[in-house]
Amino acid sequence: MLTRFLPLLVTLSLLATPQIAVAQSVEQLYQQGNAAGEAGNFSEAERIFRRAIELNPNDGTAYRRLCDVLDDQNKIDEAVTACRQAVQLNSNDAGTYFLLGYVLAKQKKLDEAIVAYRKAIQLNPNNADAYSNLGTALAQQGKLDQAIAAFQKAIQLNPNNAYAYNNLGNVLKEQGKLDQAIAAYQKAIQLNPNFALAYNNLGAALSDQGKLDEALAALRKALELDPNYAVAYYNLGVTLGIQKQLDQAIAAYRKAIQFDPNYALAYNNMGAALAQQGKLDEAIAALQTALQINHNFVQAQDNLRAVQLMRSTQRN
Repeated sequence: MLTRFLPLLVTLSLLATPQIAVAQSVEQLYQQGNAAGEAGNFSEAERIFRRAIELNPNDGTAYRRLCDVLDDQNKIDEAVTACRQAVQLNSNDAGTYFLLGYVLAKQKKLDEAIVAYRKAIQLNPNNADAYSNLGTALAQQGKLDQAIAAFQKAIQLNPNNAYAYNNLGNVLKEQGKLDQAIAAYQKAIQLNPNFALAYNNLGAALSDQGKLDEALAALRKALELDPNYAVAYYNLGVTLGIQKQLDQAIAAYRKAIQFDPNYALAYNNMGAALAQQGKLDEAIAALQTALQINHNFVQAQDNLRAVQLMRSTQRN
């Protein structure tokens, strides 16, 4: 009697063995993919995670990790597709919704990104980063009061979040609340003394207040921390221009353009400064370049017409 059941027992054993092997293989692939990603070999990590998905197409974790390495390669459309699949398979995973919101925001799909961040917060109400990113998306939509509330919640959950303080400062600055914005930037810098972005933003806010020497000090600190920071060079040029230090302002605009050759604003401002120095041909060339970069740049159009008129009058 017992012999009759032996084939059945053997068959069950044979069915179970591949499942164990697949599980072990997928776990090994996770380890290999993570190692490749940490080493910066994102294309290899992508290949490995795609293999893990082939072995187990219903593995939401593999899709999430694939999304991550696709984002690292700036393959944003593919990353969004992978993340959408991940949330279908892991609908209760806050981290996956957070990542989906992040890549959707990169696609400028802000409404969907906000929905994803809110879902991440619903699943994990203590996720400070989700509140911070939610605030950024809301700010991009012009919903400034909601953005401030989100940043404040992020800071409440993580008082050491320098990025949340910096982003809060940006929204307060946009609302014209310069004192509060400056306080937020200073707090960000206190938390992260090497935060070039916060120094740049602090400098811009101080410049708006007319505190030009303090602004220059902050902007130069930003450039000390990040010598390739085009926006900080631009803001330095603006502030020097207000002080009528035109040679230095033009030099700053040239540096901004060196690090961002498509910086239409820098070309426009450099053209205006050159015109103030009477270097009209150089000014026209700079303004024409600004318009080549941005055909609809109204201020550059107006400046170009004004400088061309100045040159025409000068020749007559």
